[in-house]
Amino acid sequence: MRIAIVGGGVSGLIAARQLVRHHQVTIYEAGDRAGGHCHAHRFSQDGHEHAVELGFFSFYEPAYPHLTRLLKQLRIPTQRVDMSFHHQDAIHNVSCVASMAQPLMISPASLARREWRHWMITLPRLWRCLKRYGDRSRYMTYCLGDMLDEHRIPERFANLFVFQAIRFAYGLSRKQSMQMPVWFVFDLLERCDMLRLSRRRHWRRLTVGSDQYVERLVSPIQENLSLRTPVKEIRRSATGITIVCEDGTVSKFDHAVIATSAEQALRMLVAPSTAEQQVLGNIRYQTMNVWLHNDARIVQPVPARNISYYLRMQQSRMFGSADDDPFHMEIHFDVGHIMNTRQLDNTFVSCDPVSPPDEDEVIGRSSFRHAIIDVPAVKSQSRHSEISGADRIHYCGAYWGNGLHDSAISSGLAVARELDVLSLVPRLSRMC
Repeated sequence: MRIAIVGGGVSGLIAARQLVRHHQVTIYEAGDRAGGHCHAHRFSQDGHEHAVELGFFSFYEPAYPHLTRLLKQLRIPTQRVDMSFHHQDAIHNVSCVASMAQPLMISPASLARREWRHWMITLPRLWRCLKRYGDRSRYMTYCLGDMLDEHRIPERFANLFVFQAIRFAYGLSRKQSMQMPVWFVFDLLERCDMLRLSRRRHWRRLTVGSDQYVERLVSPIQENLSLRTPVKEIRRSATGITIVCEDGTVSKFDHAVIATSAEQALRMLVAPSTAEQQVLGNIRYQTMNVWLHNDARIVQPVPARNISYYLRMQQSRMFGSADDDPFHMEIHFDVGHIMNTRQLDNTFVSCDPVSPPDEDEVIGRSSFRHAIIDVPAVKSQSRHSEISGADRIHYCGAYWGNGLHDSAISSGLAVARELDVLSLVPRLSRMC
């Protein structure tokens, strides 16, 4: 079969690698590179060459089984990364240091407060509530904000682990996090083994830049990949699919795989069905702006050294966002500590800082769109089979799962299996 894959992110590339074995595949990518959120910025500093990740930093093997197997298959080297956090809640005057490889450590100033002693009692209760409502089939639409209100758990306690984990993984604000289903939050924390504070968890990162990971991923399908080829329209008929590019090129296919975001898919589809408008339209997105820079001013004050990630919650509007949540958490990555090199001391990756870094200190920047996995999005996920495969259009992407890298891989594999089965039916009928 002739198959068009629109979108050269990880999900689309995975689908193409599987389908190219038995089908004629063409991949359309609007940008000048493939890989989507896998973006390693390469630069020279003090005579040394570096590759720093702006989109995909680290992963926990038990939570990323598909990625773990793929990296071994592609022979991409990985190494342990120090997943240590300094969390500072300037609103409630609370701070602590936590590490995935060590038990929780609370600052003496915080421990001296009666409120923090109350926290040590509230934390297990919070975990029990998350576990209680972790059954998707029974509590699919029960939101995190509803749980905190019903069980009278102050938000300042949820800030420490729940909101910072969601912010770290998805780039969502505290207000958006409150709208996420409890079972989804529980699944995220459980997969990453974050509900056991005394357990040692070793996360890993790519030793080489993610651009080399994408390069090896693309290698067997390089001839099928068309970069800088944005698709304007996707038309369908009883006999096939018509792809119309921005440059006016028109191509015919038997099937099309849309591996873009839901909002992009709706813009490209000509005459989308009612189901497609409902399912894809209910999935919203949030933009995260990322800077690679040497401006230590916006990271200060740094009360603890040898920490990989600084998470700071303060009362301010999110920079560059229309989100009206007055409480904003910014994240700063200490690149030198994460990559274990003194050559990148005072080099940081900052995600949505309240104030952007000085332009003279900026090395690189990027922005990413993350799906907001709230109740409407979860309902859309349950209707995936209604639109994927209907009228020769198939859908894949991380937003059909938990929104993370591993879901992008599993979704690409699933749509490839779906198309392989479709191609197998006529072959079997001819044999019979």
